[in-house]
Amino acid sequence: GTFGMKTDNFEMSMKIGARLFSRIEERKPDAVFTPCGVCQTQIRQGAPGAKVLHPLRLLYEALPSA
Repeated sequence: GTFGMKTDNFEMSMKIGARLFSRIEERKPDAVFTPCGVCQTQIRQGAPGAKVLHPLRLLYEALPSA
């Protein structure tokens, strides 16, 4: 949510996400999925270079072309 985007909470929020960010960097997945746009932004900040997408994007891409 927006908690981590508030200036007063940003540093703490990044510390909380540090384990996730390091796992993403270690494992280098093809993509990371989250429905939360703010979480997408924070993951991009904490794990630069990670491809972060909304889960519906995966479903959309899995659909056969019309």
